Amino acid sequence: MTTSGNFECVTIVMLEMGLSFFGIVFNLLVVTTLRQEESIRGSTNNFLLFNLCFSNLVIAFLVKPMSAIYIGYAISSGSWEVGLTFCNLYTIVYNATWCVFPFTLVSMCWIKLLSQCRCTYCGILCCTQSQSENEGSKIFEEEIPYISSSLTSNMVESGESLRGGGRSSSRTLEDGPTVKQKTIISGIWILSFLFGFIFVFQDKILGQKTSRQVTFCKIRTGINDVFDYISLTVTFVLPLIIGPVLIGISQNEENVVTVNLTGQ
Repeated sequence: MTTSGNFECVTIVMLEMGLSFFGIVFNLLVVTTLRQEESIRGSTNNFLLFNLCFSNLVIAFLVKPMSAIYIGYAISSGSWEVGLTFCNLYTIVYNATWCVFPFTLVSMCWIKLLSQCRCTYCGILCCTQSQSENEGSKIFEEEIPYISSSLTSNMVESGESLRGGGRSSSRTLEDGPTVKQKTIISGIWILSFLFGFIFVFQDKILGQKTSRQVTFCKIRTGINDVFDYISLTVTFVLPLIIGPVLIGISQNEENVVTVNLTGQ
């Protein structure tokens, strides 16, 4: 390998390891902040933020070092073909960890929307009951619109409720995730790994047969076939569309309930 090749190899490896180092540091800072801030409750969104940090840490600890090893080996040897085991492991982990990010963002949007729908229903129900009890009173009509929907949303997400003589209970990060939170996070990772396995076994999925036993492969980069377009659509296009749409629906529901409460 020439001197230019050596310099290129060292530069790329150092960049990959530098990204890995900064990814570890900054994600640990986010985790530490979430754990130490007393004002932050253990809501579903906060656990999803932990999930994002965890996926980024997996990328920093596993994906980036593997990428540095692969690039260094390819440049030094002049061959981009590696063993099948390394290739499959890298492909699965790479695609799975990157899919966690958009899936988590979409889940946060869905949770916001569902929480807002609950707030809308509770606000209308509360207004209806108060009007039936006080037909001529304007107090409820003035007070109800000032109930913050974000506060109600946080109460719904964090599981705060009044039970047993007015005793309030709230979950924190130390209490651990609820069953719903475990289900959401588990579903995100299962879908992400299924997406990663699709790329490894795409030949079998498409029904393509090989004439010989494959013992090595080449890690592909860029957009090469239909699966790459599917990956691009799922990880970038759909979150860009679904996220704003859900947030817009949520804000519209909030405006509708505000108009209903103030107009009645």
